[in-house]
Amino acid sequence: EYWILVFGVGLGDSGEFGLSLTSSTPPPSPANDVCSDAEDIAIGAGISASTAFATVDGDTSCADFVPQSPGVWYKTVGNGSVYTVDTCSFETSFDTIISVFSGACDALLCVGANNDYDSCGLSSSVSWQTQDGEEYLILVFGVGAVRGEFGLSLTSSN
Repeated sequence: EYWILVFGVGLGDSGEFGLSLTSSTPPPSPANDVCSDAEDIAIGAGISASTAFATVDGDTSCADFVPQSPGVWYKTVGNGSVYTVDTCSFETSFDTIISVFSGACDALLCVGANNDYDSCGLSSSVSWQTQDGEEYLILVFGVGAVRGEFGLSLTSSN
C-alpha cells in the first residue's frame, strides 16, 4: 500500500490539482540474457545491441573481471585462426568489458577478457587462438553497474 501526499510549495499554498497514476510492465530481458541462450555471431559480423534490460550474470568471472552489471551473451565456433571480438568499431554508450569462455555454460573456462583496450578508449577488445570446431561464449557487460547500447564485431586473422 502506498500513500501519496500532494501539497503546496509555500506556507498556505492551496488550490485544485490533477493527479494521475499509471503502471507499466518493464520491458522483457533480451533473448540472449543468459549463457544458454547465447546468440550466434559470425566472422565479419557487426551487431548493435543493448544491456539495458538484461540481468547480472553472477559467478562468471574471467581474468579478474566479475560482472556487477547486466550482460548479454554471444557464441561462435573456432576455425583454428586468431579471432578478435571488440566493441571498438561502433559507438558505445558505456564502459564495456568483454569476457570470452570455452566449455559449457555450467563449466565455463576463461579464455580471455578485457576492459578499456589501449587503442579504443572505454571500449574493449579480446583476441585469442581458436581451436577448429570448438565453441566460444562471449559475455559483454559494463564496468560497475552501468548498462547501455553497444556494437560488437568479430574478425578472424591467420
